[in-house]
Amino acid sequence: MRILRVAIPVFLMFVLLIPFSTTIAQDNNSLRQEGELSRPVAYWVYLDRRDTSEEAYEACLSELDPKAIQRRIRARGTAVNESDLPFHPDDLAAIRANGFHIRTISRWLGAVSVIPENETATLENLQSLAHVREIRQVGTYQSINDLPDATPSDYLEPDNNGQATPRSVNPQRSTSEDSAYYGFAWAQNQLIGVPEAHEMGYTGEGVRIGFLDGGYNFYDVHPAFANLTVVDTWNAHDSTSNVFTGTHGSACLSVTAANLPQTMVGVAPNVEVLLVRTEDGADEYPEEEDYFVAGLEWAETNGADLISTSLGYSDWYSFDDYDGNTCLTTVACDEAAARGLLVITSAGNRGEEGLSAPADGDSVLAVAAVDSTGEIRGFSSRGPTADGRIKPDVSAMGYRCAVVPDSADGYRLGSGTSFSCPAVAGAAALMLESDPTLLPMDFINILRATADRSVVPDNAYGWGIINIPLALNELVSPDHNSPDPVPYTHSLGAPYPNPFNPSVQVPLTLLTRERIVAQVYDVLGRKITTLHDGSLAPGIHMVTWVPSEIASGAYILRVQFGEQESLSRRLLYVK
Repeated sequence: MRILRVAIPVFLMFVLLIPFSTTIAQDNNSLRQEGELSRPVAYWVYLDRRDTSEEAYEACLSELDPKAIQRRIRARGTAVNESDLPFHPDDLAAIRANGFHIRTISRWLGAVSVIPENETATLENLQSLAHVREIRQVGTYQSINDLPDATPSDYLEPDNNGQATPRSVNPQRSTSEDSAYYGFAWAQNQLIGVPEAHEMGYTGEGVRIGFLDGGYNFYDVHPAFANLTVVDTWNAHDSTSNVFTGTHGSACLSVTAANLPQTMVGVAPNVEVLLVRTEDGADEYPEEEDYFVAGLEWAETNGADLISTSLGYSDWYSFDDYDGNTCLTTVACDEAAARGLLVITSAGNRGEEGLSAPADGDSVLAVAAVDSTGEIRGFSSRGPTADGRIKPDVSAMGYRCAVVPDSADGYRLGSGTSFSCPAVAGAAALMLESDPTLLPMDFINILRATADRSVVPDNAYGWGIINIPLALNELVSPDHNSPDPVPYTHSLGAPYPNPFNPSVQVPLTLLTRERIVAQVYDVLGRKITTLHDGSLAPGIHMVTWVPSEIASGAYILRVQFGEQESLSRRLLYVK
């Protein structure tokens, strides 16, 4: 029996620079002889031409699930733009004619991933094609050993939930009746206020989460998933529906969607899901990023409202790459956010060594791991990002969590940010059930603002342990028995960094075009400066202040939305 992969594996990458005149097949043979490669080298080929015909536009629109259409229009005002259109078929045909097999296609990144099929495949010929803009090699890898087997104490029996007593977020909800109902998941749920959120009427009904992981064995037979609605499955490696390789994905799925009262109930037990296999269970290698991007695009097209992915990519990157704009998966997640799709991801299991991509994304919600008492665990990755932003964003329980294991009916304990991530994804599902108009930065801002360290965020906990009832209170009427949402149009996020020097940024999210006046005041109400005065389009904007010749101290950012609404944030400038 093999343990669930509870830590993000360690990779070793060699960057190989190959002259364009080199025959790729010869290079691959040489690498195999040296023992550094067990599969062909893969390349991203960036193209500069799309099929902009009316037929292509209509075909692209027809591919979209109605939920995807609605979400895209809400986020950017249109269902299809040029970045969604397919590549010109002549360019794909030319790549194949030059001896290359197309592994994946990413419309979002404007590139296709290729490997050589025969001895005629050369980079020189590929680069000479008319609409090839750039070619980037995907690094090679060395495999690593699997994690050790689980110990007997990790396996749970139905009459013993095996959990430590959690810190009480909502003491009035800490009852023995609740504990029995949630079963093994009681500690991890109670820590973030799940019982009260369920009592408010939210269970994730009507929300679709796309899970990206390594495999979902037993999801179709395990009793915890007996009532689970699986909309579709997809294997990004072979474009089939077979996602049964591995159990890491099943374990993560159970934290969100398990639904077996008295044994295990997850954070959002009534969500519907898309299950995507992007990982190769045998090895970890950089080419899996290609499959991650393909899987993300597939889930978005098929109507995912949210993405939960307990995957991370690190060892073929350096710290400077974690700037929110470089790592391949991070760029793809930002593209998802532009289409209104929030990606929730594990911060990583690298501790003080730092983040794993795509956790560095500014529109990605990265989750740290605490234990049942609310203390950060040593393995949980710390920020900041290369450009100085605080990461992770929020925290949830990721140590000795109850999950379904590598069997058809059992339960066990698992540790890692792999399991704090789907807890927060479940929280986001409850929020979206309350208010279906939420956009990615709305989730991030609200979860940060209502977490337990929102006043003093840091690079271990982020803004702290989430509190789902408080987050829902930002969206619903004072009558918590009614799940009807109140109008929610704009949001002003948490400043970062704060305290700050030399500059601070505050995310601003608009659902409609609005005149925005952003001004800074001192604590006596005297205006210091105007940062913006004018109309802004719907979407996510950053209000930036770089003060000069002012004293250290507290200041107030006030943002006026049109003639009616205003929001404020406290800023602390330290020289």
